[in-house]
Amino acid sequence: MPTRLPADLRRLPMRDLLKQELKGYPTQHAAPINKTLNILSAIVSHAEAARSLDTVPAFKNPFGGKGIKLVVDARAADERQPFSAADLKATFSTGVYRSGERPRGARGEAAFWLSLTALLSGARQGELAPLRVMDVA
Repeated sequence: MPTRLPADLRRLPMRDLLKQELKGYPTQHAAPINKTLNILSAIVSHAEAARSLDTVPAFKNPFGGKGIKLVVDARAADERQPFSAADLKATFSTGVYRSGERPRGARGEAAFWLSLTALLSGARQGELAPLRVMDVA
């Protein structure tokens, strides 16, 4: 499944989306797909253990046994580049850092801490965004 699709394509039902020419869009890496498959496997296994699927005719767990897993693709070494001095200046010279602004859309203090934590930890902002204070304290 491609990533970064424009809004008009994201709104299409899957059967219509598959009829489109999607070769120009980057595909999703195997690692996040495997995470999703692991979550689905856990949900189905839990439902089986709770006997919630006993009434589903001829149900067979698609994740049974070893489960389904994609081979993790090697990511290009040059895919993630460090921030340049211009990138850092653009980020850290905003009102959030210069004058203490806290945009409503950035969820208050997250506007300040997300970029700073990503810079200092090397983690992606998308990995840090769902964390709660109790996850890091």
